[in-house]
Amino acid sequence: MNTQALYESFQSFFEARGHNRVTPSPVVLPNDPTLFFVNAGMNQFKDVFLGTGSRDYTRAVNSQPCIRVSGKHNDLETVGHDGYHLTAFEMLGNWSFGDYGKKEAILWAWEWLTQVLKLPKEQMYATVYDTDDESETIWKTQTDINTHQIVRCGKADNFWEMGETGPCGPCSEVHIDRGPDACDQPDLPHVCEVNGCCARYIEVWNLVFIQSNRLSDGTLQPLPNLSVDTGAGLERLAAYMQNHLYVYDTDGFSEINATIDRHIDPNHAVAKRVIADHTRTLCLGIADGVLPSNDGRGYVLRRLLRRAMRYARQAGCVTPMVHTLVSAVIRSWQDRYPHIAKQQALIEQVIYREEQSFIKTLDTGLAIFESTIANTQTLSGAAAFKLYDTYGFPLDLTQSLAAERGIKLDEAGFYLEKKAQQERARANQKQAQENTEFDASHEQRIQTDTVVYCTHPDGGRGGEVALPKTADERLALARHHTATHLFQASLQRVLGSHVVQSGSLVSTERLRFDFTHFQALTDEEKSKVLLDIQRVIDADLPIEVRYMPLKSAKEMGAMALFGQQYPDEVRVIRIADESNELCGGHHVTHTGLLERIQWVSESGISAGVRRIEAVVGHATCLAYETQKKQTLIDSIYRQWARFKGTSQAFPMIEGQSLPTDPADWLNWEYTALDSQLRHITQLANEHQKQATIDEQKAAGHACQVEPTVIQDIPVALVTISGDMKTLKWTSDTLSNQYSNGIAIICSVDSPHYMVVKQGKTCKAPGAALAIIQAVTHQFGGKGGGRPDMAQAGGVALKHADDIVPVVRDVLCVILG
Repeated sequence: MNTQALYESFQSFFEARGHNRVTPSPVVLPNDPTLFFVNAGMNQFKDVFLGTGSRDYTRAVNSQPCIRVSGKHNDLETVGHDGYHLTAFEMLGNWSFGDYGKKEAILWAWEWLTQVLKLPKEQMYATVYDTDDESETIWKTQTDINTHQIVRCGKADNFWEMGETGPCGPCSEVHIDRGPDACDQPDLPHVCEVNGCCARYIEVWNLVFIQSNRLSDGTLQPLPNLSVDTGAGLERLAAYMQNHLYVYDTDGFSEINATIDRHIDPNHAVAKRVIADHTRTLCLGIADGVLPSNDGRGYVLRRLLRRAMRYARQAGCVTPMVHTLVSAVIRSWQDRYPHIAKQQALIEQVIYREEQSFIKTLDTGLAIFESTIANTQTLSGAAAFKLYDTYGFPLDLTQSLAAERGIKLDEAGFYLEKKAQQERARANQKQAQENTEFDASHEQRIQTDTVVYCTHPDGGRGGEVALPKTADERLALARHHTATHLFQASLQRVLGSHVVQSGSLVSTERLRFDFTHFQALTDEEKSKVLLDIQRVIDADLPIEVRYMPLKSAKEMGAMALFGQQYPDEVRVIRIADESNELCGGHHVTHTGLLERIQWVSESGISAGVRRIEAVVGHATCLAYETQKKQTLIDSIYRQWARFKGTSQAFPMIEGQSLPTDPADWLNWEYTALDSQLRHITQLANEHQKQATIDEQKAAGHACQVEPTVIQDIPVALVTISGDMKTLKWTSDTLSNQYSNGIAIICSVDSPHYMVVKQGKTCKAPGAALAIIQAVTHQFGGKGGGRPDMAQAGGVALKHADDIVPVVRDVLCVILG
């Protein structure tokens, strides 16, 4: 029986018994900021189990995609090393909300497994919680299971909890004996048994009887009604039905495996499983709006992708390949989860960009790791943190590397280093934010006439921020804040549901809106966003402000931010059918008061996060445009100053001479001024071209150097006068002259500029970037570039020769 047939069989079986087929939830629940990813089918029914919500049915059935990579349910480290754990899997489930109880749940599970699927009863085992006499009696008296194959187990195995808090209760599991050949620990002294340490007996269905709520202090609070929550692993059942020991060999993985085999050595079984599993998880997460980033859910996906890339590299693939698996993953799910196919282009683009970014530092980071552990049995926390901070190695990747080599990792030291860096970052951020505009991120606020109090999750008041005192200033502030809501809604409509706010700032003069997106917006996308927002403004829609219980706000679809704690009563800002958010900030009463919106800029502020700046209101937009024109005029004059003493005529716009008074230039159209700036800049560049050539010729004598040989590689180190272009020209010349070597060019003046370029036949891959990273780490400054050519600025060298030991260390690490 193939996977799709199993899926249909399960749902049809329970539909025939009065269950409502329910659409699975996204793997990111939009209104549950306490949960990273959906880890069980019951997550979307959490409010029903707690008695705080209801549905118009009391029996439900579905198949829910789940992700288990963090928190209480975390299968990450097991994935790939056995044949049946997955970070992304499908959970078949049936539920009763105060309707039927243990008897029906057990009997129906037994009926479907043994009569519909015809699994061999003699190989089936049932477990019950230590104190659950009722479930044991039902198994013994109302099914024909062998009573000797009913096992009582303790809390670790048979008491299910969603997380540290929330619905929970005893459970009864169904296991199947797959025979002695399924044992994956033949060399380990052990007894093959249910809930043992090998793969002979595996769980295929868990029947959970939700009867308690775990509170934050650890106590159990009885729930008003017993509910049933069951979960059966679709992939595990498919493996047994298709006579496979491993879920990775089922029909759902066949095309994925075939694609992987085209990139890596098929004999690397663990790598193959890890890559297949992690790609599925990435597809689920990105399709539901999560982009790889440096924190939260996004960091989970980034970790998984980098982990998959490292396994691919270990199995012989040195180029980006994970993105090529996306189409195979989507085809395996398209009949059950068609929404993922609609996001295929986005998923492929995001993964490919991430692969390109990480692959640049992967080789260097691996070389640094190997060098660090040489002649030692312990990897220090500082070294692990450097791999994390400088080379992007997630801790679990470093843990895997250390475990493979039998090296002990100082995890406590790693977290101390990470905490110290976070404290430094917070201190720097606090310093940078002093005397800045009012931060209008979506926190709960209590507003008075002139002061906004930012409330903390514990109910205490935070810092006070003075509001503008005049009516005009308050209107300007409200306009810009309302516009951030319109940006959130419009960006999702234009770019996709993956767009999530990651910060904002509003003042009387402008707004700033940070959001998740994987690339710069095109001119067409910018135009669509602005036209969409202007459409809402021109419609003059009313803005409704309502106070209501948090539960009610979530039910009406109000957007909540992940990780944000909200009080029991919240404030909802609704703009007709355009926007619906939880927010405590200051807003206008209808959209027409925004009048007009003007784009200022769009840029990237970190991987996967973009920033928009804009202004709102006729007067503000006019002032911005005037300032923008003035900036252009100033730029034209600065460029023209480069022509002093030449015979060139003063620039003209559209055949007319510019007025001598710059104030009169403001009457010219912006596009004409911009065109003139481009023209005069081109003339200035041509005028200086000869001067640059002269500088390069003057620097030519620097190319007559005797290189230093390090690790059999000629290293040409020179210092010259000139700008960065001159340094690059010199590095090109020297790297061509010493094609098997490395050219390092430093500027004469301190703080120094540096360019490092390696020749085409140099046998030290990635040396240029590694040298720049090592030099800036030791001497300060900032730098970056490609593996074979990199540059830096602000390097505090006393003498250029000071970097020779650094170069020697880097080459020793790379070449061994």
